[in-house]
Amino acid sequence: MSTFFVNDGGSAVINIGGFNPPSQELVTQGIVVPPIISNPVFGGAYFDSTKLSNSLSVPQVLLGTSGNDILTGIEGNDTLQGLKGNDLLQGQGGDDILFGGQGNDTLFAGEGNDLLSGDQGQDLLTGNYGNDIFVLPVSVAVDNMNTVDIITDFIVGEDKIGLTEGLNQNNILLTSTVISGSPGTLISVINSNQFVGFVANVSPGGLINQFITIN
Repeated sequence: MSTFFVNDGGSAVINIGGFNPPSQELVTQGIVVPPIISNPVFGGAYFDSTKLSNSLSVPQVLLGTSGNDILTGIEGNDTLQGLKGNDLLQGQGGDDILFGGQGNDTLFAGEGNDLLSGDQGQDLLTGNYGNDIFVLPVSVAVDNMNTVDIITDFIVGEDKIGLTEGLNQNNILLTSTVISGSPGTLISVINSNQFVGFVANVSPGGLINQFITIN
Protein backbone atom coordinates (compact mmCIF):
# COMPACT_ATOMS: atom_id res chain seq x y z
CA MET A 1 0.00 0.00 0.00
CA SER A 2 1.22 3.49 -0.81
CA THR A 3 0.39 6.70 0.99
CA PHE A 4 0.34 10.12 -0.69
CA PHE A 5 -0.06 13.32 1.26
CA VAL A 6 0.22 16.86 -0.03
CA ASN A 7 1.82 19.81 1.78
CA ASP A 8 -0.84 21.49 3.91
CA GLY A 9 -1.90 24.97 2.87
CA GLY A 10 -2.99 24.68 -0.75
CA SER A 11 -5.37 22.86 -3.04
CA ALA A 12 -4.42 19.65 -4.80
CA VAL A 13 -5.48 17.49 -7.71
CA ILE A 14 -4.39 13.92 -7.07
CA ASN A 15 -5.09 11.55 -9.95
CA ILE A 16 -4.11 7.90 -9.62
CA GLY A 17 -4.50 5.52 -12.52
CA GLY A 18 -4.85 7.89 -15.43
CA PHE A 19 -8.44 8.97 -14.79
CA ASN A 20 -9.09 12.60 -15.63
CA PRO A 21 -11.75 13.91 -13.21
CA PRO A 22 -14.32 16.18 -14.84
CA SER A 23 -14.88 19.77 -13.81
CA GLN A 24 -17.68 19.89 -11.24
CA GLU A 25 -19.23 22.38 -8.89
CA LEU A 26 -18.31 21.15 -5.44
CA VAL A 27 -20.78 20.87 -2.58
CA THR A 28 -18.92 21.35 0.69
CA GLN A 29 -19.14 19.60 4.04
CA GLY A 30 -17.02 17.80 6.65
CA ILE A 31 -16.35 14.53 8.52
CA VAL A 32 -15.20 12.92 11.75
CA VAL A 33 -12.94 9.98 10.96
CA PRO A 34 -14.33 6.75 12.44
CA PRO A 35 -12.05 4.68 14.68
CA ILE A 36 -11.30 2.14 11.95
CA ILE A 37 -8.59 4.40 10.54
CA SER A 38 -7.81 6.63 13.50
CA ASN A 39 -4.10 7.24 14.08
CA PRO A 40 -3.03 5.85 10.69
CA VAL A 41 0.62 5.17 10.00
CA PHE A 42 1.77 7.22 7.03
CA GLY A 43 4.70 5.63 5.26
CA GLY A 44 4.46 6.68 1.64
CA ALA A 45 5.85 9.43 -0.53
CA TYR A 46 5.56 13.13 0.24
CA PHE A 47 4.59 15.59 -2.48
CA ASP A 48 4.94 19.35 -2.07
CA SER A 49 3.01 20.16 -5.23
CA THR A 50 -0.49 20.67 -6.56
CA LYS A 51 -0.83 17.76 -8.98
CA LEU A 52 0.14 14.11 -8.83
CA SER A 53 -0.50 11.64 -11.64
CA ASN A 54 0.72 8.04 -11.53
CA SER A 55 -0.33 4.64 -12.77
CA LEU A 56 -0.38 2.35 -9.74
CA SER A 57 -1.98 -1.04 -9.17
CA VAL A 58 -1.82 -1.36 -5.37
CA PRO A 59 -4.29 0.07 -2.83
CA GLN A 60 -3.66 3.72 -2.07
CA VAL A 61 -4.17 6.10 0.85
CA LEU A 62 -4.75 9.59 -0.54
CA LEU A 63 -4.75 12.57 1.83
CA GLY A 64 -5.90 16.04 0.88
CA THR A 65 -4.89 19.49 2.12
CA SER A 66 -6.48 22.45 3.86
CA GLY A 67 -7.67 23.64 0.45
CA ASN A 68 -10.27 22.35 -2.02
CA ASP A 69 -8.95 19.06 -3.37
CA ILE A 70 -9.84 16.47 -6.01
CA LEU A 71 -8.77 12.96 -4.97
CA THR A 72 -9.26 10.09 -7.43
CA GLY A 73 -8.50 6.45 -6.63
CA ILE A 74 -7.78 3.43 -8.80
CA GLU A 75 -9.40 0.03 -9.38
CA GLY A 76 -8.05 -1.28 -6.07
CA ASN A 77 -9.29 -0.81 -2.51
CA ASP A 78 -8.39 2.79 -1.67
CA THR A 79 -8.76 5.13 1.31
CA LEU A 80 -9.35 8.79 0.44
CA GLN A 81 -9.41 11.51 3.12
CA GLY A 82 -10.22 15.05 2.07
CA LEU A 83 -9.26 16.66 5.39
CA LYS A 84 -10.08 20.40 5.27
CA GLY A 85 -11.66 22.33 2.42
CA ASN A 86 -14.52 21.56 0.04
CA ASP A 87 -13.26 18.40 -1.60
CA LEU A 88 -14.25 16.00 -4.38
CA LEU A 89 -13.41 12.34 -3.63
CA GLN A 90 -13.81 9.70 -6.34
CA GLY A 91 -13.17 6.07 -5.42
CA GLN A 92 -13.47 4.46 -8.87
CA GLY A 93 -13.34 0.63 -8.71
CA GLY A 94 -12.61 -1.53 -5.68
CA ASP A 95 -13.97 -1.49 -2.14
CA ASP A 96 -13.07 2.03 -1.07
CA ILE A 97 -13.24 4.13 2.11
CA LEU A 98 -14.05 7.81 1.56
CA PHE A 99 -13.87 10.41 4.36
CA GLY A 100 -14.73 14.00 3.56
CA GLY A 101 -13.39 15.71 6.67
CA GLN A 102 -14.06 19.37 7.36
CA GLY A 103 -15.83 21.37 4.67
CA ASN A 104 -18.69 20.71 2.27
CA ASP A 105 -17.52 17.68 0.33
CA THR A 106 -18.72 15.55 -2.58
CA LEU A 107 -18.06 11.81 -2.24
CA PHE A 108 -18.54 9.52 -5.26
CA ALA A 109 -17.62 5.92 -4.52
CA GLY A 110 -17.90 4.28 -7.95
CA GLU A 111 -17.97 0.50 -8.29
CA GLY A 112 -17.40 -1.85 -5.35
CA ASN A 113 -18.71 -2.19 -1.80
CA ASP A 114 -17.70 1.15 -0.34
CA LEU A 115 -17.90 3.10 2.92
CA LEU A 116 -18.66 6.82 2.72
CA SER A 117 -18.60 9.33 5.56
CA GLY A 118 -18.85 13.07 5.04
CA ASP A 119 -18.25 14.22 8.62
CA GLN A 120 -18.38 17.99 9.27
CA GLY A 121 -20.12 20.29 6.82
CA GLN A 122 -22.89 19.50 4.37
CA ASP A 123 -21.74 16.61 2.23
CA LEU A 124 -23.12 14.93 -0.87
CA LEU A 125 -22.74 11.12 -0.74
CA THR A 126 -23.14 8.91 -3.84
CA GLY A 127 -22.38 5.20 -3.60
CA ASN A 128 -23.04 4.21 -7.21
CA TYR A 129 -22.71 0.43 -7.72
CA GLY A 130 -22.20 -2.17 -5.00
CA ASN A 131 -23.38 -2.71 -1.44
CA ASP A 132 -22.36 0.56 0.16
CA ILE A 133 -22.44 1.87 3.73
CA PHE A 134 -23.26 5.54 4.27
CA VAL A 135 -22.03 6.64 7.70
CA LEU A 136 -23.92 9.51 9.35
CA PRO A 137 -21.84 10.56 12.40
CA VAL A 138 -24.10 11.62 15.27
CA SER A 139 -21.26 13.72 16.71
CA VAL A 140 -21.66 16.23 13.86
CA ALA A 141 -25.47 16.34 13.86
CA VAL A 142 -26.93 19.76 12.98
CA ASP A 143 -29.97 21.76 14.12
CA ASN A 144 -30.82 23.00 10.61
CA MET A 145 -32.26 20.31 8.36
CA ASN A 146 -31.13 22.17 5.25
CA THR A 147 -27.46 21.63 6.16
CA VAL A 148 -27.49 17.84 6.68
CA ASP A 149 -25.52 15.34 4.63
CA ILE A 150 -27.44 14.11 1.59
CA ILE A 151 -27.39 10.50 0.37
CA THR A 152 -28.26 10.68 -3.32
CA ASP A 153 -28.67 7.08 -4.49
CA PHE A 154 -29.55 4.77 -1.59
CA ILE A 155 -30.67 1.34 -2.86
CA VAL A 156 -33.05 -0.43 -0.48
CA GLY A 157 -31.93 -4.00 0.16
CA GLU A 158 -28.36 -3.37 -1.01
CA ASP A 159 -26.98 -0.35 0.84
CA LYS A 160 -26.94 0.37 4.58
CA ILE A 161 -26.86 3.52 6.71
CA GLY A 162 -24.35 3.47 9.55
CA LEU A 163 -25.20 5.27 12.80
CA THR A 164 -22.56 6.13 15.41
CA GLU A 165 -22.54 6.87 19.16
CA GLY A 166 -24.45 3.63 19.82
CA LEU A 167 -27.57 4.77 17.97
CA ASN A 168 -29.78 2.30 16.15
CA GLN A 169 -33.15 2.33 14.42
CA ASN A 170 -34.95 2.66 17.76
CA ASN A 171 -33.22 5.98 18.51
CA ILE A 172 -34.07 7.84 15.31
CA LEU A 173 -37.06 9.53 13.71
CA LEU A 174 -37.77 9.25 9.97
CA THR A 175 -39.69 12.13 8.42
CA SER A 176 -40.83 12.63 4.84
CA THR A 177 -39.75 16.05 3.52
CA VAL A 178 -38.11 17.89 0.63
CA ILE A 179 -34.52 19.22 0.68
CA SER A 180 -32.79 20.98 -2.21
CA GLY A 181 -35.80 20.24 -4.39
CA SER A 182 -35.69 16.46 -3.86
CA PRO A 183 -38.27 14.45 -1.90
CA GLY A 184 -36.97 11.94 0.59
CA THR A 185 -36.50 11.04 4.24
CA LEU A 186 -34.97 13.22 6.94
CA ILE A 187 -33.18 11.31 9.71
CA SER A 188 -33.09 12.89 13.17
CA VAL A 189 -32.25 11.81 16.71
CA ILE A 190 -35.47 11.07 18.59
CA ASN A 191 -36.50 13.54 21.31
CA SER A 192 -34.02 16.13 20.05
CA ASN A 193 -33.65 18.82 17.42
CA GLN A 194 -30.58 17.19 15.90
CA PHE A 195 -30.56 16.05 12.26
CA VAL A 196 -28.00 13.55 10.97
CA GLY A 197 -28.86 13.06 7.31
CA PHE A 198 -31.28 13.06 4.39
CA VAL A 199 -31.92 10.18 1.97
CA ALA A 200 -33.16 11.42 -1.38
CA ASN A 201 -35.96 9.64 -3.24
CA VAL A 202 -36.62 7.04 -0.52
CA SER A 203 -39.70 7.08 1.72
CA PRO A 204 -39.51 6.58 5.50
CA GLY A 205 -41.06 3.14 5.10
CA GLY A 206 -38.34 2.17 2.67
CA LEU A 207 -35.65 2.78 5.29
CA ILE A 208 -37.04 0.39 7.89
CA ASN A 209 -34.37 -2.20 8.81
CA GLN A 210 -31.76 -0.45 6.66
CA PHE A 211 -29.61 0.78 9.57
CA ILE A 212 -26.52 -0.62 11.26
CA THR A 213 -24.53 0.63 14.25
CA ILE A 214 -20.92 1.68 13.64
CA ASN A 215 -18.68 1.35 16.70
